[in-house]
Amino acid sequence: MNNSTFSTPTLRRTLPSRTHQVPSTLPRNQQQVEFREIEALKIQAQNLDHQRTLLRTKTSRMRRIISDRDASIKRVFTQTKDTQSLKTATNSMILLMKKNYDTLNAQKKKLLQELNSFKNCDNFWMSNELEIEDRILYEDQERLKEILEREKVIEQDMKSEVDSSLLFLAEVGETEEEIIELASSISDLQKKCDTYERGISKTKNINLLIKIQDKKLTVESAVNSIKQEINEIESKMNVERLSKRNTEESMKKALEKLEAVYEDAVSRMAAALKKRQMFCD
Repeated sequence: MNNSTFSTPTLRRTLPSRTHQVPSTLPRNQQQVEFREIEALKIQAQNLDHQRTLLRTKTSRMRRIISDRDASIKRVFTQTKDTQSLKTATNSMILLMKKNYDTLNAQKKKLLQELNSFKNCDNFWMSNELEIEDRILYEDQERLKEILEREKVIEQDMKSEVDSSLLFLAEVGETEEEIIELASSISDLQKKCDTYERGISKTKNINLLIKIQDKKLTVESAVNSIKQEINEIESKMNVERLSKRNTEESMKKALEKLEAVYEDAVSRMAAALKKRQMFCD
């Protein structure tokens, strides 16, 4: 038999205690570093697992060899007279067999010691620890993926909120410009109407004076005509005043609506930012 021995590196048994704390969120650069470290640890764990498999295979083969030799020795000492060889064993043969038995027994003890040393070596426990660490890191990686997916969803929601708010603000800006233009148009139209009314009234007064001078119209009739015109003007002024009041109320409501839309857009954007800040914390 080839009396081969195994060289086992002497490693310190004390294993450092490791604590794994996974933050809720990590910067992208740090996440990439973590992923590379995880891949390196996976490769190291695979190498240690391969080494442990080779050790187990070699140990199993040694156990089988020892078992076969033990069985052979037992058969030699437990043979019955019918199965024993007719050849008489000499003292030298007995001593040789005893020496072989002692050698095999010593080799068996040595192999058992090596087996125990393999089980107790740091590589064996480091391999188990790395397997546990690899599993924990894999779980952490999956957790980080879930966090990233949730963050993507939140970013998408925020983008939708911002787009919606910008659309509202654009519509509000257009409506505000229309209201300002409408108010300016109403003011210009009011000025033109006042100028037109003054021109018509002046023309009517001139015509009345001409008719009075030509004795085509009496002073009393002219006064009544002027009073009637004054009443018509007052009626028109009341109508214009009511129309102006309605316009002012409409503009006030429109401005209140614009202000509400502004506040709603700002509130939604603030809520989205607050939600993101809470998630990051």
